[in-house]
Amino acid sequence: MSLRLSLLQRVFPSPARLGMLDRLAQVTAQGFGVPLPTWGERSFRGRLAQYAAFTAGQTDALFATGEAERIAAVRESLYEGAADLGRRIRRLLGVGTPEEAFAALTLLYRQIGIELSGGPTGAVMVSRCFFARYYSEPVCGLIDALDRGVVAGLYGGASLSFSERLTAGRPCCRALVRESVGARP
Repeated sequence: MSLRLSLLQRVFPSPARLGMLDRLAQVTAQGFGVPLPTWGERSFRGRLAQYAAFTAGQTDALFATGEAERIAAVRESLYEGAADLGRRIRRLLGVGTPEEAFAALTLLYRQIGIELSGGPTGAVMVSRCFFARYYSEPVCGLIDALDRGVVAGLYGGASLSFSERLTAGRPCCRALVRESVGARP
């Protein structure tokens, strides 16, 4: 395992967590074509709640337009921004194998209140998700473009597809990670 990833698994500094959330918010705001939200909270947990409300609000407003082409364009933009973010994290952490990619994904998602289990490829389960209390199933269905993009970038080309979601009243989210090249939203 890469040294940087191994160190972060031991200690994930608070400034790194805040920076990670800031970068995710930038990617999300760019994807929606809106200004970056202003944080009213200083704590990470408070900012995470604000980010969740921001993404849910932006998605609801987008769906209210009923513009299928705009919705598809935002989904693509979210995916592309997240894939770029995943590639940056891959380089920064020295991720070189699917096992390291899954370890990085698990670590990063734990920071934002998402508990993953499974293997580097194949079935993945989300037993707990901070965002489930903020998102409806349609919101989750659009915002998963971020998840799919991060996985594609972090793995160096992989796809992620969900078959069950907490937001649909299921006991967990179930997804499948498949190694591939050129994964798309």
